[in-house]
Amino acid sequence: MNTRSLPLIALAGLATSGLLCGVTAAQAAPSIQLSDRNASFFWNLEAEAFEDDWIVDGLDSLFSQKVFFGISSQSALATPSDFDLLSVEQVSDRQAKVSLLGFDNQLQVDILAELTGFASGSGKSYLSESYTLTNRSDSRQTFSFFYYQDYDMGGPASFFDDFTMVKENRVAQFDLNSPAGIACVENLGANQPCDFPDADPGSAGSVMVTSEQTPDSFDVGPYPSLLAQLFSDPPQSLNRTASLFNGDGTVALQFDRTLEAAIGSTTFRFEKTLHIPAQEPSQEVPEPSLGLALLGLGGYLWKRWRR
Repeated sequence: MNTRSLPLIALAGLATSGLLCGVTAAQAAPSIQLSDRNASFFWNLEAEAFEDDWIVDGLDSLFSQKVFFGISSQSALATPSDFDLLSVEQVSDRQAKVSLLGFDNQLQVDILAELTGFASGSGKSYLSESYTLTNRSDSRQTFSFFYYQDYDMGGPASFFDDFTMVKENRVAQFDLNSPAGIACVENLGANQPCDFPDADPGSAGSVMVTSEQTPDSFDVGPYPSLLAQLFSDPPQSLNRTASLFNGDGTVALQFDRTLEAAIGSTTFRFEKTLHIPAQEPSQEVPEPSLGLALLGLGGYLWKRWRR
């Protein structure tokens, strides 16, 4: 059994600052559940939840996906848990909509997610997500949107063997033993840069994300330090210090937009392609969790279980 743990110092800071600050939510954030043929997607929008899944042909490759929102008048970032829930609509088994309102009714966020599955055994799935931010205040406002992801492309026992890359508006996470991973290892061994994989490589052990808008900043780094940066108050800047990481990698994208009063809006769209490793899934992946003790006294471990 493999375990991923958050260092106690980082966890204590996260618990006493990021998770306890921000706007108090009147209603709990919902979850999004989608299914289509060989694929299913589950995303819990609660800040404290670490139980996300993107399962293709029985194999779960997603550990965590999170979004954060910022406003120039507030130091800490907010999560969907800090927003009021306006509506949830299950359009179909494969499509859902969520509307949220936060920052004292100044920012409305509309989320649309759509899953595409394929024939059983194909080993692939597509996921489309859009986030529309609308300024509901009576003045011009600058908002920030942060998108964070953590995939385990090597299968449940190999989350420490991934490559994570960012290039302009594209993100790739792929297994060390995938075709893209093998090529990257060879290039690094020859003191050459890794080539960014094709947008849809059609090869096992990779997830590709294309953002319609190019991020203003980004960062890649190990779990859990990058996530702790976003939860801190004030959040540490994403500074483009690295575009390639090998190990238990995560990535965060930052978008800053100034929106006009009352009607100003912008939409961030992400198209994702997931190819699972070319192997039979060994067994069901247990849902990871973050203990509720995170909000109590110190001495906690933040664990990631894989077997």
